Amino acid sequence: MGRNYGVKPPPRVVIHAPGNLADLRSAAEAHANDMRESAEEPIRWADWNVLITTGGVAPDGGAGALRVIQFGGNPIGLLQHEHFSNQFPVGLRTTVGSTVHEPDGLSDEQSALIKQLVDTCIELGEAEQTVLHRTFPGQSGTWQPLLVTADSDPIAAIYKPVYGASEVWYFPRESIKIAEVVCQVAFTQWHREAPDIFPSAPNWTSNQRWMTAGQQVKFGELSRRIEDSKTRIASAEREIADAEAAIEGVRRDASTSEQRLLTADGDELVSAVTAALTELKFEVVDLDADTPEGKPKIGDLEVSHPDFPDWKIMAEVKGKTKGAALNDLFALQTHRRVYEQTRPTLSGVWYLVNAERRKPDPGSRPVPLESATDEIDTFAEDHGLVIDTRDLFQLVKSVQLQLISERVAAEALIEQYGRFKLPVGQTPNV
Repeated sequence: MGRNYGVKPPPRVVIHAPGNLADLRSAAEAHANDMRESAEEPIRWADWNVLITTGGVAPDGGAGALRVIQFGGNPIGLLQHEHFSNQFPVGLRTTVGSTVHEPDGLSDEQSALIKQLVDTCIELGEAEQTVLHRTFPGQSGTWQPLLVTADSDPIAAIYKPVYGASEVWYFPRESIKIAEVVCQVAFTQWHREAPDIFPSAPNWTSNQRWMTAGQQVKFGELSRRIEDSKTRIASAEREIADAEAAIEGVRRDASTSEQRLLTADGDELVSAVTAALTELKFEVVDLDADTPEGKPKIGDLEVSHPDFPDWKIMAEVKGKTKGAALNDLFALQTHRRVYEQTRPTLSGVWYLVNAERRKPDPGSRPVPLESATDEIDTFAEDHGLVIDTRDLFQLVKSVQLQLISERVAAEALIEQYGRFKLPVGQTPNV
């Protein structure tokens, strides 16, 4: 064959991106020796090496050697069925899931690209993601996910069609923000695979050997700023990791802290109530421990306060999977009568209850004995007090936050009968 005329050296690049032409032109011009800014007919696809597009174009059978970088839109090309001669398109579908993952096997350049994609373009925490979908299994080696959901559905991928293109790098539409980085990585890989079509590495301008003196000085300054920023980011990430670990430790502390007032029952709840009252400067005696075996039960706790020497009460502590029980109030009065047969007369009795424990969130639990207004009024006439352990938790927290004093908190308990109410305006609102 004789000489060829009018043939421009590769790579020859077509851009087709209505509405985003400027973004893709900027990304492509560093790599193209010839560039066309539309894929509208007429076009002979065999004359072109690369298509960079946002979709809406379908190269024909003459585009068998075409490489594609696509940002959104219907995926270009047909795949070959794994076992039959059928060809099928790559589709898109919506999947549920809020986390994304980098699959194994990516090159260092691809991994850095995906990190920038996630940091810059992907809305983490979204309930839904648009993913690539193959109707049938394709031939092996034709499918390389770059970013996947928790169910391994690809958000971005490289695949090799048998019609319409030889290779497609597919990214979601929002990845246009990093189009220059995508092109840099793709053209670098293509240079390694086909140096006759992509004769120079697209990153030669980053080689200081070929920079002007002014470029090299500026390059050094910017490189140092980047390294400093990376150091600060790494330090911040360590601080975040340490803080998250500490937060998890705070959550685990629930088993030994005042939060037992919200979670425990039995002896553990009695212990939690004892600790809370002691922090409010009450003096607490374990009546179960003081009652000889075989003797009638006289309640769980005896509570007094050094600043109120004539005041002493007996307390019953209950943890309930369901709601509080009226029978507990009646039993408490029986225990009081047994107590007063051998001990000084009481100033009153307390019924402390952690009710509806089957509901994990304390805020969703109803008020104990909410509908038993008459019974609680009768209980109050005999100096009885019903205390929701959630309120005792808030009362102790108010003292710890220095919203009220220990004495004010103690007086709030000592002076009330019926249903205990937290001091208005003196308890935490968060």
